[in-house]
Amino acid sequence: MVAGTDAGRKALSGRWATPPWNEESPEWIVLDQRLSNGHLARWVDALVRELDLEAFMQGYTGVGVRAHRPDLLLKAVLYEMFQGRLSPAQWTRDFREVEPIRWLLFGLEPSRTCLYNFRDRVGSELEHWQQQILAKAQAEGHTRAERGAIDGTFTAAYGSRYRLINAETLEKRWQELETAVTTDRAEAAATGSSVLQQVLALLPQTEATTAALVPIGEQRPEATPDIVDQTLPTTAAAIPPAEAASSRRPGWMATTPAGRQEQRQKYLRARQRMQHLQKQHQQSHKKRSKRQRRPVERLLVSPTEPEAALGLDKLKTFRPLYNVQFFRDLDAPFVLGYEVFAAVTDHDLLIPVIAKTQQLTGRWPRTLLGDGIYASVLDLFWCQERGITVYAPVDKAAKSNAKESTKISKSEFTWLPDQQTYRCPEGHLLDFAREHQERRGQTRALTVLQYRCALEHCQACPRQSACTKTSKRGRSIKRSEHEDLVDNLRLRMREAAGKELYKLRKQTVELGFADLKQHRGLRRFCSYGLSRACIQVGLLVLANNGLALLKARDQLPSCTATSYKETG
Repeated sequence: MVAGTDAGRKALSGRWATPPWNEESPEWIVLDQRLSNGHLARWVDALVRELDLEAFMQGYTGVGVRAHRPDLLLKAVLYEMFQGRLSPAQWTRDFREVEPIRWLLFGLEPSRTCLYNFRDRVGSELEHWQQQILAKAQAEGHTRAERGAIDGTFTAAYGSRYRLINAETLEKRWQELETAVTTDRAEAAATGSSVLQQVLALLPQTEATTAALVPIGEQRPEATPDIVDQTLPTTAAAIPPAEAASSRRPGWMATTPAGRQEQRQKYLRARQRMQHLQKQHQQSHKKRSKRQRRPVERLLVSPTEPEAALGLDKLKTFRPLYNVQFFRDLDAPFVLGYEVFAAVTDHDLLIPVIAKTQQLTGRWPRTLLGDGIYASVLDLFWCQERGITVYAPVDKAAKSNAKESTKISKSEFTWLPDQQTYRCPEGHLLDFAREHQERRGQTRALTVLQYRCALEHCQACPRQSACTKTSKRGRSIKRSEHEDLVDNLRLRMREAAGKELYKLRKQTVELGFADLKQHRGLRRFCSYGLSRACIQVGLLVLANNGLALLKARDQLPSCTATSYKETG
């Protein structure tokens, strides 16, 4: 639906440029006759007709040059996304050469700038469109949105892995960039260039507007521990003449004033990111031994992708990454929830993904399958409060995350609910030692109870050397306040029904990621920044869910994933 009412269509009609063709044009009729009934272009055309685009189209002001119709652009973009062609630069060429796209666009040939702007514009509406598709799927009985599997995959960011820099290089480049920007302003004022003055008008005119890096171990007197210092010492006195500066610009620096302005904003975010990393480094290394500490000089940041996390991808290549998370339906080919994070681990990501799922589907799921990393105690407690039953291999997670150096693991100690204590493998009861709080992430805390075996039992135990190295204190065991949820999960996973249910995980969410990378081309994002990565994933999810809805209605012949690959 382009607009909800006839009045709405009439009010919007004056904002759009008229396409070169219509359904009676000979050129369009020829292309229409070449398309088979089950062609992907017809699927996409039907999909966009399912969407209410009125709110999106109202965002166009109608001032200036008439815009291309957003519904036509959306059809072409979804067609390209499903074909694995993700870059607006590639769309520009395909919109002029690929016949199914020209059929969808009625001969429109939007510019490259238009397509980049359209890609950014749809980001605010993607969640609303996802809700429309999933609401129809639930209302028509194609899915109940009750059971799903969660997983994540690391996807390379657009920024190069060869251009990572440390704090020293970052600060040096920042000073050179500030000098060049100030020189640009001086040249604009001296030459009276109106274009250059307009470009530089957006630059801050004060000398103290950006964050300065503070070395580890030092802190400005006026700064607080939780607030990044936003002052910057003036560099005006060190600025060379305009002619000398322009002739000595390094190769990494943008060649135009507009480019240096954009580059300056990225380097500002990179400096703020480096400050955050330095602060985290200082906090995390306080309790580490000298042998375990990592030099602060080894901290790196990507100047072009400052938001991205740095880590190893699936091929063990160190590079800027984003973490794509899916919550996929177990009973139908719908993605019920998704998010993109700047993280190199799936830890603590369950809650935001399931919260996003609730926003898109209007309900909390009832069954959740996931890796052991999604089965932390606090995550299980959060799910229990919302009536979500979790299935995850908790014992494997415990082994992979164990930090104990002992040979006898905690799982060999038996918890006695009636006596509220543990019994060791030799039959001795542990005594309650203390209760304390442990931090989990940045904002969460967990109450932990500690139990310790009596000293006389440990020293006389024949397995003492295999159990603990601290024989003078006795072996201790920790138990969190909600660890009964972990015990219940362990029992569910041992049951035959739980094992059979968990097999569905690899048949749904893992296959979904394989399709995303192999058939949709999402091995690397094609634009800078986390927000554009979210848009790219959102468009892919919209195409997947929309076509899944049409297939569920049996309105079009079913096709395999590979049959959608058009040669164009």
